[in-house]
Amino acid sequence: MGRAWTCLTLMLLLISCDQSNDRKEEVVLEKGESVYVNHFTESDTTFWTGNDGIHYGEVRDGYYYFEALDSSRRFNAPRFDIQSEDNFSVESSIIGPTSDNSSYYGLVIGGYGAEKDFLEVSFNNSGKYKIDKGKRTKINSGNFNMGDQGDFKKLKVLKKGTTCYFYLNDERVFTYELEKLMEFRCGPITAKNSAVWMDYLKIEKETVR
Repeated sequence: MGRAWTCLTLMLLLISCDQSNDRKEEVVLEKGESVYVNHFTESDTTFWTGNDGIHYGEVRDGYYYFEALDSSRRFNAPRFDIQSEDNFSVESSIIGPTSDNSSYYGLVIGGYGAEKDFLEVSFNNSGKYKIDKGKRTKINSGNFNMGDQGDFKKLKVLKKGTTCYFYLNDERVFTYELEKLMEFRCGPITAKNSAVWMDYLKIEKETVR
């Protein structure tokens, strides 16, 4: 009986380790090609800058700064050359105001032409995240390992086939079977009447034909 229990315990431990390793394993694009990379050491024409009364955007000191000047959430998501069949990887590092621990900010991925044709990945300074599909359709939420308080949060979203993988601070937090995004846009989204700082943005694609 003792030996049987020992064997069973070892089997359960091995299964647990295998599942843990699977969650930590990072999926990559084997033939990824660069679409866009910017560390915002100087301005380019991709991300809007200026002040139109409801938005403010600026490239400064190695960051892209984007602010909502009214009581709405605001986003700046330019279009990139990625087709709906392509695999892609989006990686960025973002922070919001350190004085506000409850408001969510993050990245928008996909088009805004249709209600369900985009993903919104956002988080706050209390270590909580949420992932929405379309307008306020929550598909996942939870806690993540935030690291040191006030640090930038590293976000990575990778689509391979029909599966989308979400990473926060290099830890996979969610996997989702994704419908086609008919248009590919990407950029930061603020909390209401708030701002975000984007340290860098890196986008790759793997053409599928």
